[in-house]
Amino acid sequence: MAGPSLPEALFAALAQVLAGGASLASGSWCTAVDCGRERYLRIQVFGLARTLVTTAGVALLALGGLGPARALIIVSFAQVVLELSRFVVTRAGEPRDVKEAVPARQVLREGRGSLVYAFAVTTQNGLQPYVTAALSPSVVSVAVPGRTLANSTRTLSTAIFNVVWVPVAARFAELTDGPRRHAFWSRNAPLLSLVQLAGVAALLALAPLVVPHWLPSKADDILRLLPLYCVEQGAYAASLPVLVLALANGRFGLLGAVTLASATVSIVGTLVFVPSHGAVGFAAANAVAGAVVAAPLLIAWEWRYWREQGVVGVGTTGTRALLLLASIAISIAHWRSPRLGVCLSLVLVAVVGGAVVRSRRRVTA
Repeated sequence: MAGPSLPEALFAALAQVLAGGASLASGSWCTAVDCGRERYLRIQVFGLARTLVTTAGVALLALGGLGPARALIIVSFAQVVLELSRFVVTRAGEPRDVKEAVPARQVLREGRGSLVYAFAVTTQNGLQPYVTAALSPSVVSVAVPGRTLANSTRTLSTAIFNVVWVPVAARFAELTDGPRRHAFWSRNAPLLSLVQLAGVAALLALAPLVVPHWLPSKADDILRLLPLYCVEQGAYAASLPVLVLALANGRFGLLGAVTLASATVSIVGTLVFVPSHGAVGFAAANAVAGAVVAAPLLIAWEWRYWREQGVVGVGTTGTRALLLLASIAISIAHWRSPRLGVCLSLVLVAVVGGAVVRSRRRVTA
């Protein structure tokens, strides 16, 4: 099957941006209203409906022969309709006296950081696979399943990330003193990295057992990409606590700028390396974007943040840099010897786990 054309790829990405914008503009307001009215079941039902529309819709349309790009375009517009329908229903159920007019310009101005962040995430997730497919359809059958497998390591850590940043923000609001904030942060942040590092170790250890049964004809090609995906996911482990810290401080614009820079590098890298290096070029573009662009920028911001809070020294920032370097070293070791890479990843998990346990013991002592 031929891959989508570049115009189709661009339109699919823009359709996802539109769907994300609709979710940001109307979905956030509806969720806030439902929480205020204690209509929690409605939130869960809508979340389930959106998941079904997104996942089942793409799968069924693609299996019907429509093609993944066109299927994604249709599903994105279906998401817009679903979001706007929810907004209309929720708005109609509110009393007249609370329907205050809010100028659209004010909403856009106050939410510009979130809009940049949503656009950046959608750009990388929506555009890069289709650019790859337009360049080489055969590469997609290796690169995309490989990255999907690698991103499965983020499932638990991302779920925790989405849950904890609001309580962290609330706690920071209570702790106005910089050193006390840092003490709280240094006790709890390592747990986020630990969960992601455990996922990376599981990826390196279990992928050789799972992939040959999952995609037997592509197994060797996918497993060859593991060292590069280890770099990308290790960079995510190093920067994940910083993502929570930035969200807790309302720095959506910062996250958007960093994500957009990373997405730009990954897409440019895809255009440059995929034609000559195939799936390896795809994986390398994402590894460079994560380890050379996103993680260093976020770590540097955290260092500046704590200096502004009156905390002097390397502290947690140095720990993140060491985690990033350790992930790169493990990937090199895995490239030379997969067994050695797995062993080193488990050692790193044990070291970080020990640090987490010691920090928790200091709290209870």
